[in-house]
Amino acid sequence: MRKFEITCSSEALVSTGPFENQRVFFAFKEVLEGDYSDEQIVEIQKEKYKKFCFEPIQFQESELAIKAVEKEFKHLRLLLCPKCGKKHPSVTTVRDFDSKGFFVSDSELELARAQGCITDIRCRHFVTTGEWRLAKDIPSCAPHLLTLKASGLDPNQFNYPAFLKKYPIRDMKNGERFFDCALEVTGEPDLIGTPDSWDFAESVPSMIDYKRNVDKLSAFTQMAAYAKQYGLKQMIAIPVNGDTAQGFSKPVVCNQVDEYYEVFQDKRRRFRQRYGI
Repeated sequence: MRKFEITCSSEALVSTGPFENQRVFFAFKEVLEGDYSDEQIVEIQKEKYKKFCFEPIQFQESELAIKAVEKEFKHLRLLLCPKCGKKHPSVTTVRDFDSKGFFVSDSELELARAQGCITDIRCRHFVTTGEWRLAKDIPSCAPHLLTLKASGLDPNQFNYPAFLKKYPIRDMKNGERFFDCALEVTGEPDLIGTPDSWDFAESVPSMIDYKRNVDKLSAFTQMAAYAKQYGLKQMIAIPVNGDTAQGFSKPVVCNQVDEYYEVFQDKRRRFRQRYGI
């Protein structure tokens, strides 16, 4: 019978902002007794270190990094993954972190988000029920309408039925939130559907997004991350603006999923390098 003590500790210095660091320290001690060989004691030591020092340090480093980034950017989106238990940045956060648009004022961001949420709610309701309703007639639009109230922005700028009459889409299905634990990102596509007899697009299942303005690099970098999740080879951006009398513009089609996905992967690497998330 042997009686022995297991001790282990780990320490890390975590960057939490410009010229700011926080020290993280974990230690463990336990007295064990039993018929253990030297080899078994070494393995126990390794297991205890991993469980009570190494893994807690990793978790704490991640949490501190997340808090530091959240402090810097109030509108950063980080969601807890139900599969791996880590917080993943949204695809749009990764896409925009190094662009000027990521640093717009809170008021501008709030208005853009409210108008986008209304469009998304109305479109999702339409795809699910077949009913195209005004924003005021859908209860979940109420808080976003309140945000837009004094802005002069039109909450009903898009005409979905008219759009589909000119550009039919079959097998329409609202997108669902996904969590990619390999890239550690999360996203929620707008729509998956198949263009029906368009002369400028293939009639294949496609990733479709509603966009106020279609900036190709921004739109398709985001959509490529979505398309890869579903194995889709075609992306379509629908301009949902009030700039035209018909309430929509011609959709923009792109089949360069792999090329734009490489752009997104590069942004993901640089985002992780910058923020440690």
